[in-house]
Formats: sequence, C-alpha cells, structure tokens
Amino acid sequence: MGMASSIPVAGPTTALVVSLGLEGRARAAGLVGLGSSIPESTWACLALWGFAALVERHAWIEPISQAISVLLLLGIGGLLVLRAGRPAALTSAESVPETGAARSLLLGLSLTGLNPTLIVNWAAAIALVYSLGLLEPAPGLAIPFGLGVGMGIMLWFAVVLRLLHQHHAHISARARAIAMRVMGALLLALGLVAAGRALLGGGAA
Repeated sequence: MGMASSIPVAGPTTALVVSLGLEGRARAAGLVGLGSSIPESTWACLALWGFAALVERHAWIEPISQAISVLLLLGIGGLLVLRAGRPAALTSAESVPETGAARSLLLGLSLTGLNPTLIVNWAAAIALVYSLGLLEPAPGLAIPFGLGVGMGIMLWFAVVLRLLHQHHAHISARARAIAMRVMGALLLALGLVAAGRALLGGGAA
C-alpha cells in the first residue's frame, strides 16, 4: 500500500524526487524520499490506531494543513520552474553539488509531516482494504502497518532513483530541463487546485 500510494507522478514528493534525480542529485533525492516516508508511515500507523476521528473532530487542523500544503506546492513548483531555466544547473551529474543532508531530509519531512489530514486519507484506504477482507484493523497491527508503509514508500523511491541513475547519462540537458519544467508546473497546478478547494470549502462552510 505504501508503494502504491507513491506511484502517481502527481504526488509532490515524487515530483521533487524525480526532479532531483534528473539533476543527478541522487543523495538529496533519496533523503527527501526518506524524510517523506517517516511522517507518512506515522500517519498510516495512527490511522489504523483510530486517530482519524480525532483529526475530524478538530476542524481547525484541515484549513491550516491545507494552507501549508499550498505554500509548499507553490514554492517548490516555482523553484523547479526557475531552476529548469538555468542550463548550468542541468549539466553532468558530477558537476552538480549535493544539497545538505539535513536540509533535504527536512524538506521531505515537511512535505508530509505538516499534513495531519493524511490520517483521514489512510483511514479511508484502510476501510477499503478491510471491506475487501485483506486487513483486520486491529490496534496491535498499527506499528507493523506503519513500518510496512514506510518501507513500501522507500522501495518505490529506490526503484525510481535507480532507473534515473542508470539512464541519466542518456538524457540530454534540454530533456532534463523540460522534465523539470513539467514537474514544476505540475506542482504549481496542484498548489492552485489545493488553494481553490480550500477557498471553495471555506466559502461553503
């Protein structure tokens, strides 16, 4: 389930990891993926433990997390679009400096760690799996389930980065720039959609 939840390219973390991988910054990309998997597995664990009802009970959590998500998506998306316009940043992997480990890890943590409404999303996924008879949502399974989600997410990012590492040399600087612009534009679009949802939701309330 963790791997499946990370496969869509529309995900902000996946888009950022792919963008960093295209730049040849595999270490930074891996740390972003690792940082993202820690809170994601925590939210999945708490969802199975029954914390979804707690999040739904506190209405202030959702708008705050939505605002933070919008800012992150727009900021990272804009950064990727701007970086794609600098050919010097998209040369060979050897010439690309790695971002600080702590900074990359913190970026990955913030992408999912500041969105506690993921508990509700995981609760819905758990309910679906339970309805299919594939999982018994017992509290004792919360920690193993969370660990499984974290490992699944890291496995997906490992596969993505391995493929990018193998084929990075065959991708021209122009193609990498276009891919980064697409990723950046995708994140900007997601940010605008999230902002629209938040405003419409607030207006409806």
